Amino acid sequence: MLSAGANPAFIASQMGHENAEMVYTVYSAWISALDGDQIEYLNQRISGYSHAPHMPPGVKAH
Repeated sequence: MLSAGANPAFIASQMGHENAEMVYTVYSAWISALDGDQIEYLNQRISGYSHAPHMPPGVKAH
């Protein structure tokens, strides 16, 4: 599931764990191996923005 890009918290819940700590501890080598994929994914996702938003949509400035 990690190699396919699944969220570690989702994997932990599917495995019946309380949180993702075990996934990070035991499978951290696979998570680090996916860093290159994450960079490509993020570049694709944000390439359409002329600038990054300062706040998430719907959050009002004080």
